[in-house]
Amino acid sequence: MRFLLIAFAILCSVAQAAPIDSSISGVYLGNSRVCNIIMSRYQTFWVQADIRCLSFSGSASASLTTIYAPGSCPQGGAYSLTPWAPNEYLSLISFNPQNIELNVIIGTNQNSVYNGIGTAESWYRLAALASPSPYSCSSAVGRKP
Repeated sequence: MRFLLIAFAILCSVAQAAPIDSSISGVYLGNSRVCNIIMSRYQTFWVQADIRCLSFSGSASASLTTIYAPGSCPQGGAYSLTPWAPNEYLSLISFNPQNIELNVIIGTNQNSVYNGIGTAESWYRLAALASPSPYSCSSAVGRKP
């Protein structure tokens, strides 16, 4: 029973995404791929994620996902990694600027990934990239499951 309570607490803490602003833009080393992620404001109420990855097996993917974000930041999201079948989605959970670690959830079901269900990974930023239209999350609140 104690194990179930601990597992539930960990799942709830992972599923609550912290606000992610454009300062996370960069080149990341993941468990099975290297990705360029560039976050930018699109018009007034949207945020775009330009994600280009090269897997360690040699396959490349590119995706541009636009998410409605009327506040300063999107309240979560499931960004497309591969815009062809079977689609793979990425949720940006949190970023720690001190150890340049980006925590993500990856999976093939968009709703599950949005809600924090999938494979949790920690990616490490190799280089920062400039956003063409930066935005801040000063007043945003993290998504709740």
